[in-house]
Amino acid sequence: MKYTGEERDLIVPAALDTVRVSRIGKSAFSYNQSIRNVTLPDGLQEIGESAFFGDSWLKTVSLPDSLISIGNSAFGFTSIEQIRIPAGVKEIPGSAFMRCYSLREAILPEGLERISRWAFSDCRSRQHIDLPDGLTEIANCAFLGCTALTAVRLPEGLTHLGLEAFTGCWNLQTVNPPGNLAVIDGNPFTYCSALQAVSMSGSHPYLEIRDGVLFSKENNCLIWYPEFKTNEHYQVPDGVREIAHGAFCNQLYIRYLVLPDTVVKIGQSAFQGCELLETVQLPEMLTEIPDYAFSDCVMLHELNLPESMMSIGEESFALCESLKEITLPSGITAIPAVLFTDAPI
Repeated sequence: MKYTGEERDLIVPAALDTVRVSRIGKSAFSYNQSIRNVTLPDGLQEIGESAFFGDSWLKTVSLPDSLISIGNSAFGFTSIEQIRIPAGVKEIPGSAFMRCYSLREAILPEGLERISRWAFSDCRSRQHIDLPDGLTEIANCAFLGCTALTAVRLPEGLTHLGLEAFTGCWNLQTVNPPGNLAVIDGNPFTYCSALQAVSMSGSHPYLEIRDGVLFSKENNCLIWYPEFKTNEHYQVPDGVREIAHGAFCNQLYIRYLVLPDTVVKIGQSAFQGCELLETVQLPEMLTEIPDYAFSDCVMLHELNLPESMMSIGEESFALCESLKEITLPSGITAIPAVLFTDAPI
């Protein structure tokens, strides 16, 4: 059933024709341009996917304590300013509050366990986030583009932090990985230009910081190299086996980079946007360069691909304006249709 009314202050009844309202269906109130305020009834347990999506004038929503489930994109592209999530909700689903540009505060319950992909992405008015201690996972891009965010305290119970979880949080200055954080899928902090350092108290069982660079101990992976670290030359420590997705993305100072022969994997977009990067020494046994690995490295002019190379991803050297010549190893049998976009090769 699709609501087509024009009420500004909408009170959803507890029952319709003596039948209790326990669920709001998919897209039930979506793209309504009249609703400003919504009160949902006690007894409601589920809000369906995209239920209020695109209600651009919607500012306030009162959620009942009986609520236990919110669907994907339920409140995306609305003008909600504050939301209190009831205690029974265990997960904030994908894109639930995506592009709620006016959202200043979200009060999350202590029992919350997971914040899913894009859940609060582009919530540009949020200056701080209070995350409950029971939270165990923040998924990919969960807080992407929260440009007003200055600090975040990651709870001690957090074990999994997703790729680009805080990407584009330009004003984020401090982050403290908790002791239980064991899994980081890739660089969570790309385009966080104000983030100078990640701080950890004491010895961490899963992570370590060496010369300001964040590494995973378990798989010897370089996760995050700060954008504003001013070294022009950097040699990845011997023993590192992997460069994470986006690890050096948008780094503003590196000119000369050496990867040791222990590196066997480079993540997608690992060096994307390193505008001053001129030369890279690749490991002898590297077999793959993934998508966008060196894209937008406009000063890159010297790169020798090892003979072990078997695969090159799409747009790997896109916008490499200074790269005029490259020799492809004989082991590469297929070349992507888009590899050197706007490069003078």
